[in-house]
Amino acid sequence: MRAQLIARILMDPRFQEFRQFKINHHVDRVKMIVGPMISTTKMRNDSQFDLHSLVSHAMELSAIMFESRRRFDFIWNDTCAKFSVEFHSSVDNTMPPLTLQMRQWRLKLVITPGINMRDERSPGTKSHILKSDVLVM
Repeated sequence: MRAQLIARILMDPRFQEFRQFKINHHVDRVKMIVGPMISTTKMRNDSQFDLHSLVSHAMELSAIMFESRRRFDFIWNDTCAKFSVEFHSSVDNTMPPLTLQMRQWRLKLVITPGINMRDERSPGTKSHILKSDVLVM
């Protein structure tokens, strides 16, 4: 049902105008957030193009995800939660993941979210797609 609704929205003649409005809105929001971090040596036009491209790709990916008959859950674990082999991947430590879990190391910083997927056609089916990249302490 949701996939059909999204497909109808994407096929609507007014969608391209709405899409451009939302892209410009999100580009402006991202510029406000990352503006101070943009390199002054790089041309502003290049940065504008890169931000526009990033937001456009994000919208396309979002539409593809919503059109699929799957539900995606993005999980951001809390800082100081216990490290878990099943859900986390340490990027700053060379110890084996199981050792980190057994010694009850904690999350210092969560860099990327974990992603789970559920197939809406067969309830109860859940897949863990991506582990969170984390820094541990």
